[in-house]
Amino acid sequence: MPMFLRRLAGLFLLGLAHAVFLFPGDILTTYAVVGLALLVLRGITPKAALMLAVALTAVLALAFVAAAGGRRAGSAGARRHVGRPGTGSRRGHPAARRARHDRQ
Repeated sequence: MPMFLRRLAGLFLLGLAHAVFLFPGDILTTYAVVGLALLVLRGITPKAALMLAVALTAVLALAFVAAAGGRRAGSAGARRHVGRPGTGSRRGHPAARRARHDRQ
C-alpha cells in the first residue's frame, strides 16, 4: 500500500505541474484524488457503496443546477439569436440594420 500512495502522490504532483505550466483542465490530479478516495473506501459493503454512489450523484446534480442559476432554455439571457433562428439570416445584426438604414 505505501507504494500505491507514493504513486498517487507522484501522479498528483505531475498533474499539478501539468495544470500549472501547460493545461489548466488537467485530469491527472482528479485521478489521484479519486484513487485516494477509492483506497479509503475499499472496505465498504456493496450496499453502502450503492447508497454512497446515489447520494453523490444527487449532490452533483444539485450542484450543477445551482451553478446554472436555474436558467431555463427560453429565459432571458440564456440564448441570444442573431436574425431569425435556423435561417442563417443576419438581418437582426446591428451592422446589417445600419447598412439597410444607410441605403434608404
